[in-house]
Amino acid sequence: MKAVDITLLIQVFNFFVAYTILRKYVFIPSIKILKEEEAQDHTLQKLINDSLEEKNKAEEQMELRSLAMKHLLQKAIPLQEQELHKDTVQAKDMMHEKILLSQKERDTIKKVIEDGISEVTL
Repeated sequence: MKAVDITLLIQVFNFFVAYTILRKYVFIPSIKILKEEEAQDHTLQKLINDSLEEKNKAEEQMELRSLAMKHLLQKAIPLQEQELHKDTVQAKDMMHEKILLSQKERDTIKKVIEDGISEVTL
């Protein structure tokens, strides 16, 4: 009976030694690595969100510039056959059409565009 009790005590002692070694060399470093990865994930997610916000702002600015240019072109060139407020499908179709303009009309459009760009950037 005493042999069983001594074996049990030895096993308990071995368990605590193994637990202490594993804790020091496996468990604590593993937890540290997991926390570092979580911090990196948080940082990357923040960068992604900031990039998306900047992208949305840039898209809004491009839309405002586009509207300003349409307004300037509408003032400079009377568009009798086309309406500026067509939906996007009609606008895409118009982009594929070739429009023949005289040299004077081309120069007028260039001047309006250059003036518009300078006004929008100011």
